[in-house]
Amino acid sequence: MAIRVAATLRIADRLAKTPSTGAELADAVAADPGALERLMRYLAARGVLGRGEDGRYTLTALGEELRDDHPAGMRAMLDIESWEGRAELSFAHLLHSVRTGEAAFPRQFGRSFWDDLAADPARAAAFDARMAAEVPGRAPAIVAGYDWGSLRHLVDVGGGDGSLLIALLTAYPALRGTVVDQPDTARTAAAAIAAAGLSGRA
Repeated sequence: MAIRVAATLRIADRLAKTPSTGAELADAVAADPGALERLMRYLAARGVLGRGEDGRYTLTALGEELRDDHPAGMRAMLDIESWEGRAELSFAHLLHSVRTGEAAFPRQFGRSFWDDLAADPARAAAFDARMAAEVPGRAPAIVAGYDWGSLRHLVDVGGGDGSLLIALLTAYPALRGTVVDQPDTARTAAAAIAAAGLSGRA
């Protein structure tokens, strides 16, 4: 949880610019100086941060991975306030879910995962971007892996920004398709399909 809090507060991004003590960072990250210092001291003990003789903290190689611009993308995933972080926090109620068959997310946050996304456009956009980022690597195998031309109409449920459907419609000129997703996401897909010149088939 300490690493998640550090990711949420973007401590690594700040330390990458300027080595600092907890007290020096507290105002910038809206944290209690004493509590932040204890958190950073713990992270130093775990090898995430380095601590100099002057009490200022720096990033270790492990801590570098918490930078927002790091290619591993760990900061956003660990951010407690992100869609991924909130989804993972709901696993604290996994035992309840297994015992009752009820979803864990509403127990943690008082509403469904999808309602939570709908209530926060920034989180919803981040979710859509993450889902869309996975399509280019998978689309070629999906397009080649089945005779989609044997179908007349394909419905891509949870089709996100329409990238996969666009790839399929492009590869199979007789195929028609529909993306079914959350309303804002479906509108994004419709715009992408139109931009690809495929509106007449989707």
